[in-house]
Amino acid sequence: MEAIKTKCRECGRDLELTAEATGPLAQRLAQTFAERGVFCDPCGDAEQATSMKAERIQTYGNRLNASGLPEGLRRWTWKDWPNEPAVRAAKAWAEGGGGLALQGSVGVGKTCLAATAVSDALQRRRVRWVSVAGMMADLSRSFKDEERAAALDALTGEGAVVLDDLDKANTSNDRACEALFTAIDKRVAAGSPLLVTGNMGPRELTRKLGPDYGEPIVSRILGYCEYVVIDGDDRRTSG
Repeated sequence: MEAIKTKCRECGRDLELTAEATGPLAQRLAQTFAERGVFCDPCGDAEQATSMKAERIQTYGNRLNASGLPEGLRRWTWKDWPNEPAVRAAKAWAEGGGGLALQGSVGVGKTCLAATAVSDALQRRRVRWVSVAGMMADLSRSFKDEERAAALDALTGEGAVVLDDLDKANTSNDRACEALFTAIDKRVAAGSPLLVTGNMGPRELTRKLGPDYGEPIVSRILGYCEYVVIDGDDRRTSG
């Protein structure tokens, strides 16, 4: 074994490495280290931490782009919310909770709070965001349309899903209602994260979704999700 002298490529500190080599091989190693440098322990830890941080940022960006979360809802953070029961429930869901249902009148912040939870949850797992009204329109398209295929994949796929404005479902489309039921039933059966928002309470929502799907869907939501009612004024008009 020979001692090889080199420097830290980050801070320039003199280093001495012990190589499992002698003679010409040790000389080649010494030349390589001299050209490329190595990290001392403190700088190596910092480099690894920076690399891991960059990897996490890249992973988060990929998840965010694949989530379907609308651009206008990506700015919300927990700093924008007071410490109240609905916010605490949303935080718990983001950190790994199973089911959460947010119900309240128009403009109380259900969608924005759900978007905040999704932005946080994406640091830990993939999440699909589904605006139910738009999804219903996509599912009404031709079987060959890419939009329909993407909407169906979001509903029938696996993993965490957010169904925003569940009560905006077009109940005249049986196939779309069936896909909506499948999305909820599949997540409940698998214990996957599920978050739903809507204006209507359970009874009204049951009537809205109709005799075939209303009761089964609402029953699964109530049985699986923490149900939180958000009170307050319309944030859009209250100034």
